Amino acid sequence: MLSMIIFGAVGVFAKYIDMSSSKIALFLSLIGCLFLLVVFIWTKQKVFGQRVKMNAVALFIASVALSGN
Repeated sequence: MLSMIIFGAVGVFAKYIDMSSSKIALFLSLIGCLFLLVVFIWTKQKVFGQRVKMNAVALFIASVALSGN
């Protein structure tokens, strides 16, 4: 729910930021990546290559959908 609120409000803030939309998207992605990295470190979870390979199709479709958004 919080994620929807944050990313839904991006348009309001992006209007007043003097940056291209691609740079804003890059920085939002980096912030999200860093947040997930902190969560993984805090919960002491590991990312296994086998699990990523098993879900490769779903991950690819999700990444295409996010980049198209």
